Amino acid sequence: MNPADAAPVLRELSIQGEMLERHEKMMKHVVEEQTVLRQLVAELKGILLTPPGAAADAPSPGPSLSTREHPLPAPEKFNGDLDKSRGFLTQCSFIFREQPRSYFSDGAKVGLMVESMTGRALQWAQAVVSMQPAISYEDFLCKFRCVFDKGSSADSTAHRMFSLKQGWRSVADFSIDFWILAEETGWQENALRGAFINGLNENLKRELASRELPKSLSALVNVCIQLDEHRREFGRRPAGGSKTSAGPSLEWRREWEEQPLEEEQPMQIGRASFRSVARRRRPQGGECFTCGKRGHFSDKCPESGKDAAPAANHPPL
Repeated sequence: MNPADAAPVLRELSIQGEMLERHEKMMKHVVEEQTVLRQLVAELKGILLTPPGAAADAPSPGPSLSTREHPLPAPEKFNGDLDKSRGFLTQCSFIFREQPRSYFSDGAKVGLMVESMTGRALQWAQAVVSMQPAISYEDFLCKFRCVFDKGSSADSTAHRMFSLKQGWRSVADFSIDFWILAEETGWQENALRGAFINGLNENLKRELASRELPKSLSALVNVCIQLDEHRREFGRRPAGGSKTSAGPSLEWRREWEEQPLEEEQPMQIGRASFRSVARRRRPQGGECFTCGKRGHFSDKCPESGKDAAPAANHPPL
């Protein structure tokens, strides 16, 4: 097809795509409005069917009919990852609390959870719902926690707190995991202080041993973060103060560099007397012990036959 003929077609397709996108947004808005309208009709129907004498005994009404719920985004898809199960339940419970009229029934709550599942989690939900189509939300939630929420018990949380160690990571990164477990355990601040200090690496513990620690837990964590940042910053600086690369430094010196060079003695003639000194100075990097060059060994050194020549030119003393 000629590119000139294809341009109008592509432009028309782009216009159609934009129209479809606008129509999709309008349909979503209409569905939301219909949901709110059905809720209002159900509330009006309940009011009309209530006997007049029972109105005085009825509990105080909730939000007025004019109050509209703001739809919240759906929770993140849950595929059965055990580490994300508690976050998924938190998102769902927040939606149920903020939109009580949209999820007033057990079926609506279970439906939202099932719609937000994928992979193995969806397979499990399908098996549960197929066996118990009218399962209540409490029973469904209990089964969900039994399968996917393995770290919610107090003993499990305490074990993870005692096993939490800083290692070689920063205190700032370590403190995030610590605060999460601190909220889950519900321990007193004194116990949390001990658990936090116990999880620090040994170098930082030695630094804290000579300092007066703050009384509050949050202040203690901040002090440890600042101390760790200072240690890491100055650990990357040499004695002169100029910054070096953040990578590990190789602090080693060769043996021949550490030994002082022997001065030439006046009675030593030729290079034969320096052979032992030269060999001690040779680095272990593949150099010849005779000439110090690479590419050959000392038994095949071209310089080995020249040692006696200079000495023969000098008359004996």
